[in-house]
Amino acid sequence: MSISKNDLTVFIDKDGSIKALNHDDFPFQELGKMTVERASTIEFDHTKQRWTVCDTNGNILSDHHVTRAGAIAWEQNYFINKLRGE
Repeated sequence: MSISKNDLTVFIDKDGSIKALNHDDFPFQELGKMTVERASTIEFDHTKQRWTVCDTNGNILSDHHVTRAGAIAWEQNYFINKLRGE
């Protein structure tokens, strides 16, 4: 099950665990003990002159972003779809 409001989507598993992308405006701590894992990094590629999104193993997920904001938007959409199972 997923619940979306504005730019926050929360996924609730059958066992009651919650998965979501971090959102500083949401008090996740109030829901109980948190476990936080980094999903990716966004770095500027000086050779390509583009922003690159990589997973935590260093694999490039996307490397064509002119702006950091564009890379962040792509990253958020990618991981929301991954949490949805798409």
